[in-house]
Amino acid sequence: MRRIVGGLVLLLLATHGLAAGPDIQTPVDLPGGVTDADGKVGYFTSPKGGIVAVDLEKGTVLWDSKAVNKPLVAANKRLIGLVGVKDKANAIRVVTLDTEAKGKLVSESDMLTLPDWVTAGEGRDVPNVAGKSFVTHGHFEDGSLLLVYRASSRYYGGARPTEEILKAAMKDKAGEFRVDLKSGKIKELPGEPKPSMIVLTKIDMLPKEAQETAKREGWQSAWVKGPRAYGRVEKMEGKPMGFGGTQVLIVQAIDLQTSRLLWERPYEERRILPPPP
Repeated sequence: MRRIVGGLVLLLLATHGLAAGPDIQTPVDLPGGVTDADGKVGYFTSPKGGIVAVDLEKGTVLWDSKAVNKPLVAANKRLIGLVGVKDKANAIRVVTLDTEAKGKLVSESDMLTLPDWVTAGEGRDVPNVAGKSFVTHGHFEDGSLLLVYRASSRYYGGARPTEEILKAAMKDKAGEFRVDLKSGKIKELPGEPKPSMIVLTKIDMLPKEAQETAKREGWQSAWVKGPRAYGRVEKMEGKPMGFGGTQVLIVQAIDLQTSRLLWERPYEERRILPPPP
């Protein structure tokens, strides 16, 4: 079953997750990150900035880097990700790291400047914060990165505005770029980008015992890669029901053979702020 949400095609697998999951040599998007091709290492955003490389069996951190703020693709001993540009909220760069050298910087692209109303979150996704949203996806093609972004802006204030103000504040933009990973050159591609695809597995398609673990933890869907399933949970810290609290997003891993929760780690923190007066 397919659902399109915010430019994403959510492909919900209707057969058993172990049989219908992605091929073992294909990198997979996870909550807050991506796997490498063989599913042994995951690369996740860190709530304090930068990214961490994690052993997906044990949940231990292998190395970290501040050179990237969002991991996009991991393959061929390289991690491709995004980072912001100092003092430019609407600009990003594509960065390549050597995964065998603990995240050593390999290359950095030219600066990609987006429309001036876009808030690019220092390269991270911006999930509807203060009226702004920004989401990116990428994949390899012929030695280049194909980068897709989608951004929106809405009125964010206290008193109800006029229809003219609401209309003027409403902005949406999507674009696709080809980034040459050797030269760092960026070329904008024509036309509307196709929706990006994320492969999910329904919870009731996991092994029965794994279903119970996932439902107990509060998973809505699962990302399956090799012998493990991954899910996203949300927890509140501070004020649980009002402004001033912090929403913590956490990725968890379940062993599909033993149904045991292997590990969990936070990958994003969102402060719940009230709208301006």
